[in-house]
Amino acid sequence: MGFKTMSKKIDTKNKEEEFLNSARGDNLETSKTNGKRKQVAFYLNDKEYAVLKELSQNLGMNISQYVRFKILNDSKT
Repeated sequence: MGFKTMSKKIDTKNKEEEFLNSARGDNLETSKTNGKRKQVAFYLNDKEYAVLKELSQNLGMNISQYVRFKILNDSKT
């Protein structure tokens, strides 16, 4: 199956930048949906939404990108 070989030394700073760029959708090699097929929806009150919007904008992401980033990043720790 065409798996890529990876070196054992991992540059964590580069991986963090790669992850952020991926969360922002900066990877031009992927399709528009990036293979995503599932949708998650939830409700927020106005104050929660404002906080979420501000946090995402501070990182230059839209809300979907920010939520995905936080979920996937926090699950690795």
